[in-house]
Amino acid sequence: MPPSLSQRRKNRLIAKKNILEKVWNIQMEEQTDTQRALKIEIPDELLAKMNDALILEEDVYATIEYCEASGNKLFDNEKGCFVGHLRIGIITYWVEYTKTDDTYILQNVYSHRVEILENKQ
Repeated sequence: MPPSLSQRRKNRLIAKKNILEKVWNIQMEEQTDTQRALKIEIPDELLAKMNDALILEEDVYATIEYCEASGNKLFDNEKGCFVGHLRIGIITYWVEYTKTDDTYILQNVYSHRVEILENKQ
Protein backbone atom coordinates (compact mmCIF):
# COMPACT_ATOMS: atom_id res chain seq x y z
CA MET A 1 0.00 0.00 0.00
CA PRO A 2 1.46 3.41 -0.93
CA PRO A 3 1.95 6.00 1.83
CA SER A 4 -1.05 8.13 2.76
CA LEU A 5 -1.25 11.85 2.09
CA SER A 6 -0.29 12.55 5.71
CA GLN A 7 2.66 10.13 5.59
CA ARG A 8 3.91 11.69 2.34
CA ARG A 9 3.82 15.09 4.03
CA LYS A 10 5.81 13.74 6.99
CA ASN A 11 8.32 12.15 4.60
CA ARG A 12 8.79 15.48 2.78
CA LEU A 13 9.48 17.24 6.09
CA ILE A 14 12.08 14.61 6.99
CA ALA A 15 13.73 14.98 3.58
CA LYS A 16 13.75 18.78 3.90
CA LYS A 17 15.32 18.56 7.36
CA ASN A 18 18.01 16.16 6.11
CA ILE A 19 18.89 18.33 3.10
CA LEU A 20 19.02 21.51 5.15
CA GLU A 21 21.27 19.92 7.78
CA LYS A 22 23.56 17.84 5.54
CA VAL A 23 23.88 20.04 2.46
CA TRP A 24 23.37 23.55 3.76
CA ASN A 25 24.41 23.03 7.41
CA ILE A 26 21.19 24.72 8.61
CA GLN A 27 19.39 23.38 11.65
CA MET A 28 15.65 23.08 11.10
CA GLU A 29 13.30 23.55 14.01
CA GLU A 30 11.91 20.25 15.31
CA GLN A 31 8.37 19.58 14.18
CA THR A 32 5.97 18.50 16.89
CA ASP A 33 3.98 15.34 16.37
CA THR A 34 0.49 16.31 15.27
CA GLN A 35 -1.09 13.26 16.85
CA ARG A 36 -1.64 14.85 20.20
CA ALA A 37 -3.22 13.64 23.40
CA LEU A 38 -6.29 12.03 21.87
CA LYS A 39 -6.19 8.47 20.63
CA ILE A 40 -8.05 8.37 17.32
CA GLU A 41 -8.63 5.33 15.12
CA ILE A 42 -9.14 5.91 11.41
CA PRO A 43 -10.37 2.88 9.43
CA ASP A 44 -8.49 2.09 6.21
CA GLU A 45 -11.46 2.92 3.98
CA LEU A 46 -11.65 6.40 5.53
CA LEU A 47 -7.89 6.88 5.07
CA ALA A 48 -8.42 6.18 1.37
CA LYS A 49 -11.32 8.65 1.27
CA MET A 50 -9.18 11.25 3.07
CA ASN A 51 -6.37 10.79 0.53
CA ASP A 52 -8.80 11.27 -2.35
CA ALA A 53 -10.29 14.38 -0.70
CA LEU A 54 -6.85 15.76 0.32
CA ILE A 55 -7.75 15.73 4.02
CA LEU A 56 -4.77 15.38 6.37
CA GLU A 57 -4.87 13.29 9.53
CA GLU A 58 -3.72 16.32 11.51
CA ASP A 59 -6.85 18.21 10.38
CA VAL A 60 -9.03 15.35 11.64
CA TYR A 61 -7.17 15.35 14.96
CA ALA A 62 -7.52 19.12 15.29
CA THR A 63 -11.24 18.98 14.52
CA ILE A 64 -12.00 16.25 17.06
CA GLU A 65 -9.82 17.96 19.69
CA TYR A 66 -11.70 21.21 19.10
CA CYS A 67 -15.11 19.52 19.31
CA GLU A 68 -14.22 17.75 22.54
CA ALA A 69 -12.56 20.77 24.19
CA SER A 70 -15.24 23.28 23.21
CA GLY A 71 -18.30 21.04 23.40
CA ASN A 72 -19.31 22.28 19.93
CA LYS A 73 -20.62 18.96 18.67
CA LEU A 74 -23.95 17.29 18.16
CA PHE A 75 -25.01 13.73 18.78
CA ASP A 76 -26.78 12.16 15.81
CA ASN A 77 -29.25 9.65 17.30
CA GLU A 78 -29.89 7.96 13.94
CA LYS A 79 -26.21 7.28 13.26
CA GLY A 80 -25.21 6.93 16.91
CA CYS A 81 -22.21 9.25 16.62
CA PHE A 82 -21.00 12.76 17.32
CA VAL A 83 -20.83 15.31 14.51
CA GLY A 84 -18.66 18.40 14.65
CA HIS A 85 -16.77 20.86 12.49
CA LEU A 86 -13.76 23.15 12.52
CA ARG A 87 -12.64 25.77 10.04
CA ILE A 88 -8.92 25.69 9.26
CA GLY A 89 -7.94 28.36 6.76
CA ILE A 90 -10.65 28.49 4.11
CA ILE A 91 -11.77 24.88 4.56
CA THR A 92 -14.33 23.63 7.08
CA TYR A 93 -13.69 20.02 8.14
CA TRP A 94 -16.57 17.84 9.32
CA VAL A 95 -16.08 14.71 11.39
CA GLU A 96 -18.45 11.99 12.54
CA TYR A 97 -17.05 9.87 15.35
CA THR A 98 -17.85 7.65 18.27
CA LYS A 99 -16.09 7.52 21.61
CA THR A 100 -15.11 4.49 23.64
CA ASP A 101 -13.24 4.61 26.97
CA ASP A 102 -10.12 6.42 25.73
CA THR A 103 -10.40 6.14 21.96
CA TYR A 104 -12.25 8.14 19.32
CA ILE A 105 -13.25 6.14 16.24
CA LEU A 106 -13.73 8.12 13.06
CA GLN A 107 -16.93 7.15 11.22
CA ASN A 108 -16.88 9.72 8.40
CA VAL A 109 -15.02 12.84 7.35
CA TYR A 110 -15.54 15.45 4.68
CA SER A 111 -14.67 19.07 3.96
CA HIS A 112 -16.18 22.11 2.27
CA ARG A 113 -15.06 25.60 1.39
CA VAL A 114 -17.65 27.23 3.55
CA GLU A 115 -17.72 29.58 6.50
CA ILE A 116 -20.32 28.95 9.16
CA LEU A 117 -21.42 32.05 11.00
CA GLU A 118 -22.68 31.09 14.42
CA ASN A 119 -25.01 33.20 16.49
CA LYS A 120 -23.18 33.92 19.76
CA GLN A 121 -25.83 35.05 22.26
